[in-house]
Amino acid sequence: MKRPYVICHILSSLDGKINGPFMGTEAAAGLSQEYGALRSQMKGEAWLYGTTTTKEFTGFARPVLEEKIQMPQGDFVADDQAEMYYISLDTEGEIGWESGTFHNRGRGEAHVIEILTEQTPAPYKAYLRKRYGKLELPSGRSY
Repeated sequence: MKRPYVICHILSSLDGKINGPFMGTEAAAGLSQEYGALRSQMKGEAWLYGTTTTKEFTGFARPVLEEKIQMPQGDFVADDQAEMYYISLDTEGEIGWESGTFHNRGRGEAHVIEILTEQTPAPYKAYLRKRYGKLELPSGRSY
């Protein structure tokens, strides 16, 4: 397995915010352009955002969950050969993904990786598997 090389490349305000009214200022426009140029030079294979930013990117879409569903234990990996990854920290299972890929302006399509916790509800995990690939359910039906 190829171990990742991680660089934290962040454009933020002095209070640590990565989005907000400051992004519309003339000063931020120049910095944003330079940020994008550096990101391109680094040729990263992934980018990572938390729940709040990902909600903004997905238009605050909420997942529609099937409450009574059993899930197999363990991790689920849908595509380990993608050229680009979007890593989403979503410990509560709140992101309403349309599919297992994401496209953001100025960047190509990326395979979504959701970082979850053991407390993430099983219905949300089933929701993700339904969007990322075939889900075999114990009842014999599949998505």
